[in-house]
Amino acid sequence: MKLRTIMAAAEVSLASLAFSCAQQAPVRESRSRPESAQEISAALSAGSFVGDIDKINKSTGMVTVQHWPVSKSFKVAQDCIIIIPDKADAKLDDLRIADPVVVSYADVGGLLVANRIERRSNEYLKERRDREQRLEDMINPDLNQPSPNR
Repeated sequence: MKLRTIMAAAEVSLASLAFSCAQQAPVRESRSRPESAQEISAALSAGSFVGDIDKINKSTGMVTVQHWPVSKSFKVAQDCIIIIPDKADAKLDDLRIADPVVVSYADVGGLLVANRIERRSNEYLKERRDREQRLEDMINPDLNQPSPNR
């Protein structure tokens, strides 16, 4: 008897949920076709990737960026915007191995094409070193120093 009551309540709840979801029509956005190269790039954009430069092949225009454990290789577009703090008109030659970067890219037929590469600022590098040092201090504490909790 209790089982029938529970089953009936579950069926009524499920039916009311299905009915309420069915009444809500999906909202469709009207999207216009992209007109400019920037709009097309934004439409094709697959996202961004943050990491450190692992390899630069200037002859093929390929850059490999690693954020452990993931590594991605990007074809640098001819009109790729390269941003380096305190340097106007930066080029691929200005990037170095181990530079922390943010790469904006598009997936074009399985090839990741970088359309923007931004090297992180010196402030970011300082903050990163400080975080790494704090982590190192937590993992390997100096036993000669008094604990701050005492």
